[in-house]
Amino acid sequence: MMQDFVWGAMRISSFCAPSRIVFGPGAVRQNLAAEVRSIGAKRVLIVADPNLVKAGMTESLNEALKGEVEELLTFSEVLPEPPVDIPLKIADIVKEKGIDLIIGFGGGSSLDCAKGGAILATNGGHPRDYFGVNKVKKPGIPTILIPSTAGTGSEVTAVAVFDDPKQGAKFGIQSPFNYAKVALVDPEMTMTCPPKVTASSGMDALIHAVEAYTSKDASPLSDLLALPAIELIGHYLVRAYADGKNIEARTAMSLASLWAGLSFAQAGCAAVHACAYPLGSTYHVPHGLANSLMFVPVTKFNLISNYDRYGKIASLLGEDTQALSLKEKAEKCVDAIVNLMKSLDMPLKLRDVGVKEETLEKMGKDTMLQTRLLAHNPREVKEEDAIRFFKEAY
Repeated sequence: MMQDFVWGAMRISSFCAPSRIVFGPGAVRQNLAAEVRSIGAKRVLIVADPNLVKAGMTESLNEALKGEVEELLTFSEVLPEPPVDIPLKIADIVKEKGIDLIIGFGGGSSLDCAKGGAILATNGGHPRDYFGVNKVKKPGIPTILIPSTAGTGSEVTAVAVFDDPKQGAKFGIQSPFNYAKVALVDPEMTMTCPPKVTASSGMDALIHAVEAYTSKDASPLSDLLALPAIELIGHYLVRAYADGKNIEARTAMSLASLWAGLSFAQAGCAAVHACAYPLGSTYHVPHGLANSLMFVPVTKFNLISNYDRYGKIASLLGEDTQALSLKEKAEKCVDAIVNLMKSLDMPLKLRDVGVKEETLEKMGKDTMLQTRLLAHNPREVKEEDAIRFFKEAY
């Protein structure tokens, strides 16, 4: 697995994660109350996607916490690609109601809003004050993060991403203070995830793992998580998409998403995500789909950086690479991505989701604002490269 590292030249690496990770079907029913009790929280705010609230999904949390807390409130104004004002609203509720624990429940938007609200409640200010790396001065209030999709990985990362209408772009707050007190990953919470969301969130998890594995900051520690995540997704994503009630597939995808999240928390995401941010901000394309649409052109560009690693990815995704040269093996990675997206009935081109050709150049230029992400890419990306990615994806 690690034979392509030059051990003498390896940089120092570290491993950061939430204080506690609880994984498995039924984890919410069996463990949530105990985790809240161990934190000592009495006044709890659930931050959840409004669709989950309407579907009654938050009732499982309410039931698990019955008799455990003095007050349990729900904030359900989370939006896809959440704007910067949402964590401000959450922070205001936390301070007004004396909340001592936030439970984030949902996809990446809900989990990121929970993180952002927790940080702002104690640090004050505006999310813009903390865009970038290590700008948060002190811990937020504790969070328990529960994903309802298998893809975001946000429950185990130190990043919270928000759309800033003032700047017309998405930016991340990266800080160790964003790590959850507890990441509670329960595959049962993903069982009602719609097929389109299953597909796009699963591709998001795959891209997390691929970008971590090919990052210039990859390490043996991040590889240990990225490789099995890629393999699990290759085996189980289409199954979960075809039958959302398949608990084996849902459990495998939840585990793959968790591993992928932990891997990119160490090695970072890269140019695919950097391109997806302006696409999401400009057209409000869901994050997983935005990543998927930019995956092929960025991968083609990056192949030359490490044929061996991209060839290994192709093999893990089911491509037959045995009789091929190193370069040909790597090129099969692109085939694997396209074949997987076709199996998931996903759009393959930007024009398929309403993107206008005249906006491609601006989105390419806006990609260059994402220096936090581009720093991890295995090849340097210049503005002309980024613009070309969007034109190729169109």
